[in-house]
Amino acid sequence: MDSKQIRRRNLRQLINEVGTQARLAELVGTKPTYISQILSPTAVGEIGDSLARRIEKALRKPRGWLDLPHYLPDAPAVGEPGQTYNTAPSPPLQHRVPLISNVQAGDWTETHGSFDASDAESWLPTTAHVSDRAFALRVTGDSMTNPSGNPTIPAGSIVIIDPDLPADHGRIVVALLEDQAETTLKRLAIDGPNRYLMPLNPDYRPIEINGNCRIIGVAVRVEIDLP
Repeated sequence: MDSKQIRRRNLRQLINEVGTQARLAELVGTKPTYISQILSPTAVGEIGDSLARRIEKALRKPRGWLDLPHYLPDAPAVGEPGQTYNTAPSPPLQHRVPLISNVQAGDWTETHGSFDASDAESWLPTTAHVSDRAFALRVTGDSMTNPSGNPTIPAGSIVIIDPDLPADHGRIVVALLEDQAETTLKRLAIDGPNRYLMPLNPDYRPIEINGNCRIIGVAVRVEIDLP
């Protein structure tokens, strides 16, 4: 696959990330018809260096990102003799969410409307169906590391949080305790009038909450880098 094909295929991936060709064209500052022409199988033109750098800048990708493959190689056709498969096509990307700090998360519901994109550590594509107010946090500490197995959320994991979901019993939530400046990730347990933030690690004690806590959002997905 030559560099022209790599750029086109990466461009299609970016369109999946933002949703539509029209949205990508808006971000880049060009016309949707121009993007369609570039992606056409019979296109004569190509994604030149100038346009490639504009696309990378608009989509917050590092310089040269379009020139490198960011997708799985084409697999043999299903049913080809001698081939076995233990994977399925990935679901389509739904949103890009900001990765923010635990301190920023404490004020997220108040500051979301005026949030500056540059305030995020990075923007992450996700296949999760979440609201426009969704964000991501990086887990610190081992209070959510479950030695017995799943679910477990070890330190360093990225968690996708949606503030618009109901904080029901058993859901993993991000909460802000009144005596802390940062948020904490715990499982919410509701027992009649009693409410607790439960760690997954038994070495940590549950936290009883009685008006001294504000739920920021509900965890919907965990992203973990494999060693």
